[in-house]
Amino acid sequence: MSLESGENLSKIWDEFISSCEFPVNLESHRRVVICTPSLETLRLFNSCCLPSNFELTLESMELIGYSRGSVESKYDANKSEKTSVDLQLYAVAVPLKKSSLQYLDVFLNNTGAGSKDSGYGSLEFCFLLDWEMQDQRNWLRNLQDSLAHLKSHGYKVEGDNLSIWCVNSSYIFKLQRNISSWRNYHIDLQQQVLRSFALENGCSLYNVNCESETNTDTYKTNFMAQVTREFDRVEPELAYFPNIAIPTGTDTQNLIATVDSQFSWETIKNDQEKYEMSLPAAKVKPESQNRRSDALDTDLNELVSQGNYENLEQNAMSILDKYKIDVQQELEKLYTETKRTRH
Repeated sequence: MSLESGENLSKIWDEFISSCEFPVNLESHRRVVICTPSLETLRLFNSCCLPSNFELTLESMELIGYSRGSVESKYDANKSEKTSVDLQLYAVAVPLKKSSLQYLDVFLNNTGAGSKDSGYGSLEFCFLLDWEMQDQRNWLRNLQDSLAHLKSHGYKVEGDNLSIWCVNSSYIFKLQRNISSWRNYHIDLQQQVLRSFALENGCSLYNVNCESETNTDTYKTNFMAQVTREFDRVEPELAYFPNIAIPTGTDTQNLIATVDSQFSWETIKNDQEKYEMSLPAAKVKPESQNRRSDALDTDLNELVSQGNYENLEQNAMSILDKYKIDVQQELEKLYTETKRTRH
């Protein structure tokens, strides 16, 4: 492609984006990028934390999700009347990739001005973590790398436009009950590491108990308070782990030390690999397998009961492809079960 044709293509693209733009009231306009480690994590966050009139989904972890709408907010600066907040929500996979950031640059019209670009309203980054995925060893490094990537692309990551949301927080009780290597020490350590990271970077930290319907309104309130910067509307919770809510400016190193006085954030940063290896590794199936195992078993058992052994492999492949798991491993199990039912 010649330079001239490339410039023409860029011009056409810019004109298309401009034609899709809508009048923006900058005082009420909020852009939010939600960075998720999985499709299921995003689904849970959507149902627990986002306003009820929003549905933010991803068809693939390689794509970018989008949702837009207006929300009646109680978080106006004067607190005298309700205002309407216009939200544009984007979903992107983490760890952040160069291609994902390039796509975001186009949709967010990032030209290096970053999150405080006065022409497009404020910009918030929400990073999702998922206790049930059991990838806690990677959390700190992924957060550090993500911030570095954002800064390298010219985004102004300024603390108050950052938040961390740990979904499935109640899963820690299952870890303690079912996996002997997970002890109270590990839970406390991870809590102190996340709080220290949030404190150092000036961002907010929230835990989300997806099994508790009674807390949903609180989570939705916290989300709106976060994106509108009305942090005084969040009721801080530092004691009960599943519902931790620590808006920016609330935590201190002394408060973090009350969990375990021997904790040293500097030691963690100086020997991060040692910290990562101190956390138990995942001992269960990855999330994409674990959460769908019951439905998968049902489908495969039904296939075996039909007795169509000539097309067994072809039919099994279509089922396994739907669940995106280890095909060879599951086929071996299926043939074993087939031989058993024949005898």
